[in-house]
Amino acid sequence: MRHSTTTTLALTATLAAGLLAGCSSDDSSTPAASGEATTSASAETPGTDDSSAGSLPDGVTVSLPEGVEAPAEASAGAGLGADGTTLWVVTYGSSTNPTVATVESAASGTVTVSLAPVDPDAPATMDYVPTTTVLELPDGLDTEAPFQVVLGELGSVEVDGVETPGWLVS
Repeated sequence: MRHSTTTTLALTATLAAGLLAGCSSDDSSTPAASGEATTSASAETPGTDDSSAGSLPDGVTVSLPEGVEAPAEASAGAGLGADGTTLWVVTYGSSTNPTVATVESAASGTVTVSLAPVDPDAPATMDYVPTTTVLELPDGLDTEAPFQVVLGELGSVEVDGVETPGWLVS
């Protein structure tokens, strides 16, 4: 039994010495502590499309619409854009794979939107932030009168002009 203990101790000492030698190696690429300025080249791989990683579809931002304040307990909302021809939809969830809206239909004072993550197969962070999708309103929708917006399976809200968005509050 003494032989195997001695062998184990010798092997452990050899490994420890090797690790310590690796930690104390002189790396000439490390900037000097003299305060010299250093620059480094980008590590981008040529030919990669940086815009595809984490990019959002057109009309989608991870924030509330400009000038809009949501109720503290809001889970989703919709409102009329300042020009009266667009609809903004706010959802809450992941900032890296947010839920976005698309118009499914519009008829007799009701706009129905579907909600889905940007990439259903991608992971999502556990943060909880607002994401706004700006959509073109279908022709023929009377925005002078209040109208309903069905927010997928979340529920529906009433939008009554530019100044009166609708919110789902939990």
